[in-house]
Amino acid sequence: MSRPVCAPLPVMRERINRYHIRRKYNMQIEIYATGESIHGSKGKIERMVRRVLDEEDRKLKTVNIIVADDGYLRDLNRDFLNQDRSTNVISFDLDDVAEIYVSRDHADSEYDLYYYIIHGLLHLLGYDHRNAREEKVMHEKCVKYLRNE
Repeated sequence: MSRPVCAPLPVMRERINRYHIRRKYNMQIEIYATGESIHGSKGKIERMVRRVLDEEDRKLKTVNIIVADDGYLRDLNRDFLNQDRSTNVISFDLDDVAEIYVSRDHADSEYDLYYYIIHGLLHLLGYDHRNAREEKVMHEKCVKYLRNE
């Protein structure tokens, strides 16, 4: 999939708030919020991402987390996944950069925001939910990582 990292779609003209977090493990985590600020702790997001990667024994060089509205995710879903509907989270593995797009309209609480970030990260690590068993595994992992945070 070839496209620039975090390139706003033509319909997205909102200001992007950018938060940069870089610490140990030589991994970079960037958090973007279109329009309004995110309702969540940037430190907690960083800890969760690092913990999931540690426990899953995986490494990523850069993780971009973008919190946007339903329209933005619907456009991504249509343009890159051929599904013309909104969704709660979409993930892209772009080799050195992993991107997780979360719908602020679906995330009714901080818990939902964190859940969708972990859910998107698990997709990047190869997990899916094509059937009830896979869906159960993903949900249990999301809840486990949230509970221990």
